[in-house]
Amino acid sequence: PPHLNSPRTLYYQEVLKGQLLPFPLLLRREDQPFSINFAHKGIGDARMLPIIEMIDSLPAVQSINFCDNRLTDVSLMPLTAKLPHLKTLTSLNLNENDIDESSATIIDYLSDQECPLIELFLDASDVDDLECAKIASAIESNTSIQVL
Repeated sequence: PPHLNSPRTLYYQEVLKGQLLPFPLLLRREDQPFSINFAHKGIGDARMLPIIEMIDSLPAVQSINFCDNRLTDVSLMPLTAKLPHLKTLTSLNLNENDIDESSATIIDYLSDQECPLIELFLDASDVDDLECAKIASAIESNTSIQVL
């Protein structure tokens, strides 16, 4: 049955695997149906992983805002690995999170000629100088980024 593979079902399966409590909030707001906004929720890696697991099964995601969620490479690596599969994604906000090894995947994504991203937000993120320089270099060759 199709409902067994719905984003909601996938999310609940991951929550059960991790023995976590599900979030009692919607992934999308009616006034922003193409946006996933968990800004300033302080979710942390463990509770974000089930969301990330099903994120690429949601149709027409244009904007992801995970600002200020205490995220580290534990959840950012799986998220950034899914970015190339989100063909309609135009805005990604990872402000105020800890970006280390996942920066390499972000760099690969930004370097891809098919990267649709227009906005990338990394304000107050823990990005080391070398990683920041590599991200800036990837953006130089990127033709879609308009806001950094």
